[in-house]
Formats: sequence, C-alpha cells, structure tokens
Amino acid sequence: MDKPVGQTGPDPAGGFGGPKGFVVMSSLMRYGDFDDAFLVRYGKKLVDADERVMAGAGSPGFEGWNTSSRVNHLGEDRGNDPFTGYLKALSRSPDAATEFFLAGHKKEDGTKGTNFTYLFEEREWPEDGRGGKGEVTGHNALGLALEAATTGHRPGERATFDDLKHNAAQAELFGNLVSSVSEDERPLTEHAFLSDSLGNISAEYMPELHLGLSEGDEQSELLYPVKGKSVSIGHAEASRWIHAVGRNPEGYDRLNVAEQVYSAELMKLHAAGKGNFAGGPDAAVLEIATDSGSFQGIISAARYFQQTKDKIADNARDDAWKGHVSTWGGSLVGSATGIAMSGFTSPGGVIAGGAAGTATSTLFTAILGGLGEDEDGDVKAENDRVQAADGRRSRVLSTVEESMRQAVGDDAALVHRGTDAAGKGFMDAYDVIEQADADKRDIV
Repeated sequence: MDKPVGQTGPDPAGGFGGPKGFVVMSSLMRYGDFDDAFLVRYGKKLVDADERVMAGAGSPGFEGWNTSSRVNHLGEDRGNDPFTGYLKALSRSPDAATEFFLAGHKKEDGTKGTNFTYLFEEREWPEDGRGGKGEVTGHNALGLALEAATTGHRPGERATFDDLKHNAAQAELFGNLVSSVSEDERPLTEHAFLSDSLGNISAEYMPELHLGLSEGDEQSELLYPVKGKSVSIGHAEASRWIHAVGRNPEGYDRLNVAEQVYSAELMKLHAAGKGNFAGGPDAAVLEIATDSGSFQGIISAARYFQQTKDKIADNARDDAWKGHVSTWGGSLVGSATGIAMSGFTSPGGVIAGGAAGTATSTLFTAILGGLGEDEDGDVKAENDRVQAADGRRSRVLSTVEESMRQAVGDDAALVHRGTDAAGKGFMDAYDVIEQADADKRDIV
C-alpha cells in the first residue's frame, strides 16, 4: 500500500508513478462503512508506513506523502494525508476506533507507545490544505475518531443507554487522553480546533471529571455515580484538562452547557431522594452547587487566560452562531442528561440523546441566551475581558439558581444557599487552578 499507484497511458505520463496506495485507499475511506477488523489491520500498517514516510519531516526538500495529484476533490484538503480519510472511517466505527487507538506501536527507535500517542503526541502532521487552509481537516478527523473511540457512538449521533455505560477500553482511552493533555497541553492548544471534540467527549465523562475535582471519596461517588466502567482521574489532571479544553471558545461552550445540564439533572435526582448522600438530599444539592461553581470557575478562568494571552475580548456572536450551537446542543444536552440519570435509573428511565423534559429544555435555552451575549467589540481594552469574565460568573449563578428552583421548588432559603455555594465554588476555582499549575504550563 505504500507503493505508487501507476499512471497508465502514453508517454510521458504513463512512465510516472502516481500517489501511493495508502493515499488512494484512505481517500476512498472518507465515505461508507468498513469492516472493523479490516480497519484495525489497515490502521496498524498505515502507522508503520507513516512513521517511515514522515521520518524526514522538517528537512529541506521533504515531501512526505505529498504528490502532484489532488486525490480529494470534495473537501478542504487535497487528500494527500492518508490519515484524514482513515480517521473519518474510524469515526463511523467506534469499536474499531477504540481498538486502533489502544493498540501498541513499537517505533523504529525501539521505544513503545500506542497508536494514540503516535497520532496525538508525536506525529508531524503535513500541510494538506487547499487554498492555504493548512492541516485543520486532518486534526478535525482525529478529533471525530477520538469521540467515537471514547464514547462508543458516532459523533453527533444520539447516545443509547448502552453507549452511556462505557466499557473498560473506552474509559482507559479517555484516561490516556486526559493524562496526555495534563502532561503537555500543546498538542491541544496548538491545534485548538480539536477542542470541540474533546468538549463533546467530556460531556459523557462528567462523573469522572467531577470526582477528580472533588478528589473523590466514598461520599463523592454517591454524588456522582458512574454506570459502567470508570477511570480514576487525579485532581490536578482533571483541573488541567478542563482548563486546557476551556481555553478555546468552542471547548468552553461545550463544557459550559454539558456541565450545567449534568449538575442540574443531578440536583433534581438527589432532591427527589434518589441518592444516599450523607446529610440527606439538601446537603447533596448544596454540594453539587458548590462543585458546579468550581467547574464553571475553571473554564471561565481558562477563557480569560486565553483572551489575555491573545489580547482579545469575547468575539461577538450572532444568530448564525446560536443556530450552530442549537445543532450540537441537543446531542450534548442529551448526553449530559443521560449520564446523570444513568447512575440512578434503569434503561427505561433514561432519555438518552435528548433533553429530559421541559425543565432541561428551559435550562438549555437559558444557557444559550447567556452564551450569546457579546461585549462592545473593543478588542484592546482589558476592562472588556474583565467584564466578560464578570458576565460569565453572573450567568453561571443565574443558571445554578434556576437549577436549584427546578430541583427544590419553592424553598427560597435553600435556593439562596445553593446560589451562594456556587459563587464560593466559582471563586475557589482560582485556587484549584493555582494548585494544579494549570495556567502556567503553556506560555507559547
């Protein structure tokens, strides 16, 4: 497959080799559904060939997989990076994607890793854009394949109850992903368009992330139950992951929506007496409010950190942007809702992939309205960024207040205590970030 596909015809064209077999085959794999076993075998061969081909990346005259041919005539890329089409095929085959990423890969220097570490941490991705669009398409395909591999369903599709019960391999891969970003976030921050996919993945691992932030003890596990296999994430790892994903506006939006919906559903479940948290339902609801405020504080600080680094204010977001959020929002709300409910109910009690009733729908509409607020557009003024961060805090507290009302009804005193708890958690997030060293690892 790493041999050129010959170009036939009269001289002189007939005497020259065309694109390599992997390039042609992978381009064809952008569409359709392929056998899982074939995808895994093909992927292992492709990784081996790619390591040989890309060994000279960065050196003068390096061409890599590139040919003079345009293999892809339909998308933004020219089709000369065989991983783009292959990873798109993997995104439609979740089981194969999980197996491929976890498969061991022995590099030519003898060191060992996995296909995940090779693609996410080590590979030099080639420029393959049309019209100067760079290599965004390849990394987007990587994000989609990772979504499928960690969640068990195709990106954008509604999760079933079984999808929400992650198996051991899916949980292991998510843990590897979090550990990788925690150790070195540059593979994410230098390719920030991965953040939407990593935000979508996070929506289905909200219990693990909350347990990590709370340094999960037995009581925390009662607050944030996990159905299916789980992965243990350390406090610093969880903080760094959330901060890294939240630096990108699309990552921030997805974490914001997923976490607030997840916490709102948990509040309702605990308030209804579904849990066994020490101190009873009221104590559980207040603890969730505090933790939600802390989570939201981390991603708000992440956005402020990135805006300060880039010397920009929040970009104006118009009705077209809101329509875009509405497109992915339904699936994300469904995932967060289903994950919250799955720890307490049987399959028949979970509405996976869709908003669970009018309360959650109303909450999402409120979040969407808040997300759409923009600043005055002065990208140079520091006070605009401060106001944006202040506005995010106010919107978080308003959302928690609404969530509390949905959970405990007319108990105004408890609603007030919950909102105060969320505010304390929001402010404490800066100490969490400092302890995790989350905003000092990447200054580039």
